Amino acid sequence: MLNGCIGIIAEYNPFHKGHLYHIKKARRDTGLCNVIAVMSGGFVQRGEPAICDKWARARMALNHGIDLVIELPVAISVSGTGYFAKGAVKLLAGTNIVSLISFGSETGDITSIKKAGRILSNEGELFNKNMQTLMAEGNSYAKARGLALAAEAALPKGFFTKPNDTLGMEYYKSLLQLDANINVHAVKRGRYISASAIRELILAGRYEEVKTHMPKQAYEALVVAVLADRAADCNNLNDIAAYLLRTMNQEALQKISGMSEGLENRFVKMSGLHKNIADLLDAVKTKRYTHTRIKRALISLILGITADMVDECSANPPYIRVLGFKKEKGFLLSQIAKKASLPVITNIKNAGRVLDDRAMQCLKKEIEASDIYALAAKSIKKINNEYSMPLVIV
Repeated sequence: MLNGCIGIIAEYNPFHKGHLYHIKKARRDTGLCNVIAVMSGGFVQRGEPAICDKWARARMALNHGIDLVIELPVAISVSGTGYFAKGAVKLLAGTNIVSLISFGSETGDITSIKKAGRILSNEGELFNKNMQTLMAEGNSYAKARGLALAAEAALPKGFFTKPNDTLGMEYYKSLLQLDANINVHAVKRGRYISASAIRELILAGRYEEVKTHMPKQAYEALVVAVLADRAADCNNLNDIAAYLLRTMNQEALQKISGMSEGLENRFVKMSGLHKNIADLLDAVKTKRYTHTRIKRALISLILGITADMVDECSANPPYIRVLGFKKEKGFLLSQIAKKASLPVITNIKNAGRVLDDRAMQCLKKEIEASDIYALAAKSIKKINNEYSMPLVIV
């Protein structure tokens, strides 16, 4: 029986015990049984390839509490926090069966998170003036916004430095602006190791330690996906990045998402001195440009994602692409197909029958991104995976 669904926005990079705790707690707190995840595909918001492919990560999620997985289009998944949140929220709202979005939170203070979200949804003159002053003083956009929010919301400055709480504010802001009949729910994070720490263990080959931090079936899926080939690594895209930075003209470079405010000039200058992506990112970084921002700009360059694509895709997600679902929850797919305000695709071979030209261009970018992901994993056999991988059904 469908009595509303929990929506979760995630990367599951990889799925670990903290994610499992979140899903179980959200169900207990809300009384809702069905959980739909919108999950990033091959590339994530940190501006790098996911540790293993999206089908493996969808399987991890479905084996441990998620009932249906929708893919977040790549133009959204590698964008800044505001675009990321807006696009993901609109996808969940577009299913027309999600009644609540649950997210992990450092504080669990949903009242303060909502208060900040309301301020962000209607930025006033004083807020914007404070932002401009703080940025003129040399603060990054993210830090300036956090300080301006702290002043207006009368909350501790440190409250706005926590990434999960910040995402929660953006989710609520997006829901208010969308005027969606969807509530938000925060689960205070438990004492679990982070996904980034687990990735470091994987890249170091310390799999016995990794095993202790992941649910059994998620770990098994990880081993199959990573050991069959290798963990995807951004440094395997060194040559692509160097070629693009040395051949694109300034006008084309400035159209790439994140390549603005002079950042494109620093990339071009430093690309002549550093071919390795890790070294290049360190050289480009300044007080004004955070490491994450420059990583997103570089991965957008490699993927050919323009600022216009990000604007359009986050404001108007072109489709709902289902990556997988649980057999016993097949009715969720039927309900989405019946009620969704966006076209639903489960097989890209048939996508042309339901998608318009704009949506097909977005899907084409997804296919290109998957092929570039295969290069990051040094797996030629995974080229054209988009046409050969079936729905993940567990």
